[in-house]
Amino acid sequence: MLEQDWGRYHDFVELDRETLDTLICPAFPGHRVLTAELLSEGHCNTNYKLMLSDLKTPFVLRIYRRDQTSSQKDWDIYQLVHERVPMPRILYHDTSCKLLAYPYAIIAWADGILLRDAIAQGSEEEHKNYGYAVGATLAAIGSHTFPHAGFFGPGLNITEPFEGVGTYFEVLRQLIETGPTRERLGTELSTSLWSFIEEQQKSLEPLSTPPVLVHSDFKGINILVHRGEVSAILDWEFAFADTPLFDIANMLRYEHRMPPSFVSYFLKGYQEHGGNLPPDWHRRAKLLDLMSLCEFLHRPTSNQAVIQEVTELIQLTLTKYKQR
Repeated sequence: MLEQDWGRYHDFVELDRETLDTLICPAFPGHRVLTAELLSEGHCNTNYKLMLSDLKTPFVLRIYRRDQTSSQKDWDIYQLVHERVPMPRILYHDTSCKLLAYPYAIIAWADGILLRDAIAQGSEEEHKNYGYAVGATLAAIGSHTFPHAGFFGPGLNITEPFEGVGTYFEVLRQLIETGPTRERLGTELSTSLWSFIEEQQKSLEPLSTPPVLVHSDFKGINILVHRGEVSAILDWEFAFADTPLFDIANMLRYEHRMPPSFVSYFLKGYQEHGGNLPPDWHRRAKLLDLMSLCEFLHRPTSNQAVIQEVTELIQLTLTKYKQR
């Protein structure tokens, strides 16, 4: 299923033509919206593909529905990485919420198809090309380093630093022992999972240093590819600074369903462009991904498709690595 049946965490923001014209005016004075197509991919924010009067190329109106600070983060990351990492050009961003209840941005349209669809439809040679290109792009993302691991504030300053591996285990403990995660996994699997995590505490320390830029949602629905290359990395709202193994874990979350040629060339492209895979990297990546998986189960909006798919992924990790 590859997260296709997970539904949305926030409703789409529906806008009439008059409001759309008002929102584009600061970036495109004198133009008006001719067509507005709601783009249905994604779980949180709202995106419209717009065609404007007297302009031949489309644009994207992005409304930041989940996090009021995401617009500024997108802009800061764009300024940092766009010369080395393919990203759609941000033409305008508004964090004032004066014209709309949410921050929004106007972004240049990027040609391409979702990596998810390219993998599903492509030949083995295309799988190799896209895998290598995605790996090389991830290495470029990870070339941007930070003095501390943590969450970003304005200007990509680390305002919420992580306190080592202990932070990771404490978050996991709270997720598994409280709220809906334990109920959805069931007592037996929850107990087995926490026992496994306790066994692994030493294996995550030390992680790679210095901390690097982590996209944190690096997967097939957030990557556009075109003619064998990556044309755009989308949706940076979850980005933070830490080990690149988080992004490798995201990309390889469904590796058991991916073409082996894509996986091998993804790792090849990553390493040949400067990315480092530490010893026992695969197990470490799967351990880190457990935090994301448990967070999915913790959300009150998680539907049965989410619960079933995440449970299967957790069981796969336990089967592969428990008591090894």
